[in-house]
Amino acid sequence: MPGANPVFEYASVRFMEEKTSIIWPDGVVENVMTLTGKKTFQNGSEKYPKGSDYRMYWLTVSLNIMGKRGFELAHMSESDVIMKRQVN
Repeated sequence: MPGANPVFEYASVRFMEEKTSIIWPDGVVENVMTLTGKKTFQNGSEKYPKGSDYRMYWLTVSLNIMGKRGFELAHMSESDVIMKRQVN
């Protein structure tokens, strides 16, 4: 329908160290460490870029997972990230 408003769906992620999870539009919650195949948050022995920290590292990993599924950044505040993708 020409001129129709776009419809979006949203997903979110909050940094919570080992509990950092993505909540998908259908309500499914997936732990980011599980999605990446890691079993533990290694508190210092993880390889992440010099000058970053755990939060930056895991939020970036989360954003890339979501980006591969077509989501784009909609909002970021403190530990919360909201991503969206158009569905129509």
